[in-house]
Amino acid sequence: MFVRGGYIMKRRSLISVLLALFMFSLLLTGAAQAGAGWDYYKEITIDHTQVSGDQLTSFPVLISIHGDTDLIAAQDDGDDIIFTNGNNTQKYNHQIERYIGSSGSASMVAMVMIPTLSGTTDTVIRMWYGNGTCTSQQNPEAVWDSNFMAVFHLNETSEGGGSYDDHYDSTANNNDGELGSAPQMNPDAIGKIDGSVDFEGTGESYIETTDSNSLDITGSITMEAWTKMDELPNTAKGVSLLICKRERIDKGYCMGITKDGEVQAGIGDQFHFTSGMNLQINTWYHIVSVYEETNSGTVTIYINGNPELVEYTSGTLSATAEEMRIGSCSYDAPCSKQLDGIIDEVRISNTARSSGWVITSFNNQNNPSGFYTIGAQNGAGPEQPVPELETITLVSLGIFIVSGGLGLFYWRKRRLYRLTSSPA
Repeated sequence: MFVRGGYIMKRRSLISVLLALFMFSLLLTGAAQAGAGWDYYKEITIDHTQVSGDQLTSFPVLISIHGDTDLIAAQDDGDDIIFTNGNNTQKYNHQIERYIGSSGSASMVAMVMIPTLSGTTDTVIRMWYGNGTCTSQQNPEAVWDSNFMAVFHLNETSEGGGSYDDHYDSTANNNDGELGSAPQMNPDAIGKIDGSVDFEGTGESYIETTDSNSLDITGSITMEAWTKMDELPNTAKGVSLLICKRERIDKGYCMGITKDGEVQAGIGDQFHFTSGMNLQINTWYHIVSVYEETNSGTVTIYINGNPELVEYTSGTLSATAEEMRIGSCSYDAPCSKQLDGIIDEVRISNTARSSGWVITSFNNQNNPSGFYTIGAQNGAGPEQPVPELETITLVSLGIFIVSGGLGLFYWRKRRLYRLTSSPA
C-alpha cells in the first residue's frame, strides 16, 4: 500500500481501474464497428463431402456467383464485400478476381482463405455486403499462405493493344509477368475460373517473369494449372509446356503435355510421364505435379484430382538464373515448345501439397456450385461483421493507452495534492 498523509491507494485499485478502461475500450471499438452500416449477409455452406481428408488449413476457397439479384446491393466494385466465419467472430481474408454489377443482378469471382476447412462437418461462412461508404475490405496477399511462391489468375485484359501486358502475381512475392508478343496470343480469353490467356503456340507466345529467389525452389514443389488445348504438339515440338523454369539440360523444373496427350513433369535432369491418358483437345484439365523431396524423392502427377503417376525420382532441384515462363520453355527466345491453347489459374508452391489439398482444389474449382450452397439474404440489423483481430487490438490498445495515461495522470495529481495538503 501507498501511505502518505492519511491517503491510502492500493496497487490493485489502480490495476482494476486500468482493466476497466481496457474493457471499456473494447466496447467502444465494437460500438464503432456496429455503426459501420452493412445491410445484408448470406450464409455459404461448404459441403464437407467435397473436402478430401479430415482437415485442410489455410485453404483458398473459390467463391463464384453469377446472376445474383441480391448482390447488386453491394458497391459497384464489390469493395464492401466481407467474409467471416459462421458465428461472425473472425474475419476471413479474401481477394476479388472479378465483380460485375448491373441493373438486375451481379456476378463475382473471389478467393477466400478458410483457416480450417473440415472434411467431416460442413463449414459455414458469411458473406456481408451493402455498405455504400466503406473502403475496400480485400486483403489479397493474405489469402495465399507462405508456401505459395506465385499465383496467376491470368484474368487481366489487354491494355489498349500494346505489345506487352502485365499479369500479376497475387502473393506477396510480386513475381509479376509480362506477355510476349501480343499478336501471337489472346489475353482476353474465357478461362475455366474467369478470364485467361489463349496462347497461339508460336513465337513469343508466353508470359515471362524475371528470375527471383522465391521461384528458385530447391526442395519440394507443387505446380498447378488449368489448360484447354487447341492442338497437341507435333512430333518436332514433342512437348508443350505449361510452366517452365529450367536450364536446357539439368537444372530447374517444368510441367507440360506431350504429343501423345501425356503429362510430363521435369525435376532437375529427370523427366516423368503419365501413361495411357490420351488427353484431348478442346477439353479442360486440371494438371498438378508434386515433387516431395522428403519422401524418397517422389513425383506425383494429378489429372482432374486423380493421381495418375506416383514414382521415385533421382532428380533434384537446384537454382537457375533462367526466368520462369508460362506457356513456353525458359531457355530459348523464342522457344519451340510453346503451348497452343488456353491456360488459367497457375500456382507454384515450395511445398508438396497433399493429395487432399489437390483433390479439394479440383472439386472446388471444377464445380463451385457443387462445392457449396448459398443461403437466402438476411438483413444485418444491429449485428455487423466482426472487425479483424488486429483492428480490434490496435484500436483498443490506443484507447487503452490514452485512457490509462489520463487515469494515471489523475491519480498522480490527486496523490500529489494529498501529499502537499497534509499537515507537516
